[in-house]
Amino acid sequence: MDTPTNSIIFLDIDGVLCTQPLWKPEIMAADGYSEFNTACVQNLNLLIKQTGAGVILTSSRRMAKSVPELQALLQRRGFQGLVVGKVDDATEPNGSSHASEIAGWLLRHGEPAHYVILDDDSRLAELAGRYRRHWVRTAYHRGLDANALAEALLILQGSP
Repeated sequence: MDTPTNSIIFLDIDGVLCTQPLWKPEIMAADGYSEFNTACVQNLNLLIKQTGAGVILTSSRRMAKSVPELQALLQRRGFQGLVVGKVDDATEPNGSSHASEIAGWLLRHGEPAHYVILDDDSRLAELAGRYRRHWVRTAYHRGLDANALAEALLILQGSP
């Protein structure tokens, strides 16, 4: 694997860090990008601090920005970890699901010693069982809350 860590967090943004209700207008920051739920970002930082995990972005928002741009954007919102890559180099939606994108990444790079998938998308149930047990399904309006954090910690610490 060509990432600098043996622990990986496959990170979606909407429904994990962005938890604004879908029926409300999106709240934008001064940089023109969505506001994040501060508590969810703090939980992500705690997860990274306790596990040393790097982040692979799976969010469709990855398509419009480079890894350094995404790193800077996340840092402006309080993120203290390291974005080590994106699930693929797609620049526009191609109809594939996060499940197939993550499975493809794992096939190309090999399975890290420890990894967790943080995503609210029910289609991740399509993942093969050996991958699916690494998935923490967040609730869109709660994101990476205390329960999801506890589950992710167990998975990254080797107890999926």
